[in-house]
Amino acid sequence: MDEVDFVNAAQGGADNTMIYMRLGPVPILLMPYLGALKAWVWAPIFRVFGVSALTIRLPAVLLAALTLLIFYVAMRDTLGRLWAATVVWIMAVDPANLFPSRLDWGPTVLMHLFQAAILALWFSNREKAELWKPALILICFALGFFDKFNFIWIVSSFVVGVLLFYPDSIRALWRLCPRFIRWLAVILILIGLFATLYLILLLLLHFRPIKTHIGLPLMWAGLLNTLSGRAVALFIFGDAKEIIPVATFWLIISDFYLALACVFSPASSPRARENRKHGFFCLLIGFLIFVQIAITPWAGGPHHHSMIFPLPLLAFAFLAKSLYAQLATKNLQRFAVLLLGDAAVCLFFINVNNTAVYLSRLRWDSHYQARSMNTAPRCKP
Repeated sequence: MDEVDFVNAAQGGADNTMIYMRLGPVPILLMPYLGALKAWVWAPIFRVFGVSALTIRLPAVLLAALTLLIFYVAMRDTLGRLWAATVVWIMAVDPANLFPSRLDWGPTVLMHLFQAAILALWFSNREKAELWKPALILICFALGFFDKFNFIWIVSSFVVGVLLFYPDSIRALWRLCPRFIRWLAVILILIGLFATLYLILLLLLHFRPIKTHIGLPLMWAGLLNTLSGRAVALFIFGDAKEIIPVATFWLIISDFYLALACVFSPASSPRARENRKHGFFCLLIGFLIFVQIAITPWAGGPHHHSMIFPLPLLAFAFLAKSLYAQLATKNLQRFAVLLLGDAAVCLFFINVNNTAVYLSRLRWDSHYQARSMNTAPRCKP
């Protein structure tokens, strides 16, 4: 999606350019699969400050920064401040996050904001169960889906992960709720489920896909290209020769080796067991999102795979911290700190290099030619 496609709706929609559905004068859908939430958020900004490159992009950058802060809060209580800060610094210089956020290409900024809020609220609820936290999670589900219908991939993956790894939290939540609230929640969830299925069915009937998928090898390559930043570089500049792509592959491979190590080394500490659960939870969510992208018609673009960011990094941090807590001797702990520190430094500087490559290309010279929005490829749902 072009970064200015929402501007007409945000200004009230003088005509129906990029407005698919209205409720009276109010724009509701920009496309059959894209709600007008972003237009609603930006409308007061445009009313006060006008429409410019600054008012279009600065709010997106600030929301992306808020997302990083939320991820830090989500990890701080379980991983500790140092581990959480390290992960967030790696994310902050990651071109797979930085440049799509600047352009809100996809769009992805609100999607990542709601994703971070959902994870932070859930991890906080694990520390101290309170009714308002699941309630806010349901609100984030609704807003994320309204923003873009494929947010259902996150919702369904999250629900499956919670049922598999945290059944005790579900039972505790059920006991915590008064009977009236229980049944009201069940009714609202069923209404939301049927409304979601109805909207998705309309979407499938609207687009009538010619083919159902592009093949797992291409999907896997698309995931690696997206998380390494190559995909956005290809879109913006037409090539990504100087981007280092290997870190993403080895991060995912490391996740699976850490997961195997966790399976065969039982955790004695409650905190280590909790971090282990969180690590497996993040891995499962990322895997289920990837599977849903693979089986969904038209899906497979970088704006879809970016939904998996930063789940592999979160899984690595939680699983590594769980294993680190089980090391019995100081020498083993020092070796683990050296190994994990080297991995973090490598990821950080690879991301810095790839970000520097982007910045070096954003110049009006022979290395960078601005692409017309009329010739840029259109995003699919």
